[in-house]
Amino acid sequence: MPPVKAVLVGAGNRGKEVYGKFALEHPDDLEIRTVIDPIRERATPLAERVGAPNSLTDWDSFQRTDEDAIIIASPPSMHYTHATDAMAVHDFKHVILEKPISTTLASCNLVAEAAEKYEATVLVTEVLRYSPFFIAARDFIREGSLGPLQYIELVHLSGDRSFQHSGVRGNEATQEVSGPTTLSKSVHDFGILEFLAGDSAIGAISRALPPRFHSGAAYWEDVPDRCIEEDGKRCGYGERGSCPFDAVEYYTGPNAMVSVAQAAQMCDAPSQADLLKVIQEGPYGRCIWHCDNDVVDAYEAEVLWAGGLRARFRLDANYPCAPTRKLEVRFPEGKLEGDLRMNKLEMDTGTSRQSLSGRIGDVEGAQGTHGGADALLIKDFLRSVRGEEAELVTSIHRVLGAHTLALVANVSQATNGAYLPLYE
Repeated sequence: MPPVKAVLVGAGNRGKEVYGKFALEHPDDLEIRTVIDPIRERATPLAERVGAPNSLTDWDSFQRTDEDAIIIASPPSMHYTHATDAMAVHDFKHVILEKPISTTLASCNLVAEAAEKYEATVLVTEVLRYSPFFIAARDFIREGSLGPLQYIELVHLSGDRSFQHSGVRGNEATQEVSGPTTLSKSVHDFGILEFLAGDSAIGAISRALPPRFHSGAAYWEDVPDRCIEEDGKRCGYGERGSCPFDAVEYYTGPNAMVSVAQAAQMCDAPSQADLLKVIQEGPYGRCIWHCDNDVVDAYEAEVLWAGGLRARFRLDANYPCAPTRKLEVRFPEGKLEGDLRMNKLEMDTGTSRQSLSGRIGDVEGAQGTHGGADALLIKDFLRSVRGEEAELVTSIHRVLGAHTLALVANVSQATNGAYLPLYE
């Protein structure tokens, strides 16, 4: 069977490192025919890398030819336009849409309505539902060996360097562009709570801490606005090595971000001079204390279900160690504990502990990004395109509840942690 031919919209981190990489590793399954990104220095190199004959910088100039499907990995603020155009204008019946669906509940619902109107399959990348780790946890809950489910606690310990890069200096720093943190960063965590509970939540309470980095809270007095100023002079703190957030060291030093080239919206292999130019002129060279970020980096939310089940979710995006998610599920006769990065699940009855990690290995594809979930989602989507049996566990109508929950949690934060029902 020939590979599925696809259009890729967005040549940033997800476009390149997930879909581009998958196409290179599975050429018999996925062939990217067109890459669309407004930044030519990203679109053209990625198209060349994956062997796509077409690269465009203007979405409006795209004309569909023989493509079977479309993958939308553009910024969240563009998801509504790209998704609805893909279905209404270009008649795509198979769509991968990066999370979140869109940045407001109204626009999320409009995309879902378009999917129904045009009879399109829209698979949203709430990829944790494809994670072998969480599938194993869900199956254990369903078995009921420790009694009925009583409580879920999920903690996302997100790498501080990653958030400082994208959530302070980068393209996820403002709600206008990416939506609130509850949506852009955590919607699939809320989705996992519903996935494990096996039902839709009915309400939420959420409280957030002020952003760690924000204008006016300077780490030192008299800090310049940029790590390299217009005249080429470096910030004195960075030059002396006394600032842990200095962009020059952050992006060009021995501990530089791996994805800086694409994150800085440059070509695949920039020179040192290219990087220094971006730091001097672009958003990633701003002093971390002088950015326009308005998204929170630490919060917790409590979620309620109709039967009395409760769950707690906590995000800490200032975690200095390797990022992970930690899970605790409680039952009358014990609890289940797990660590996603360690691929580890354990049952604790109070008198004994038993490893259940073998269950994770029993699920095909337990390795890779998000614990293998990205590749498993793409493979499931491709089966659907070919007309084969597919689970489609993150189809748009299945994940709308998680988006509602994430946005309600954000409103709760803005109203001093008030309890808010999801549905009136």
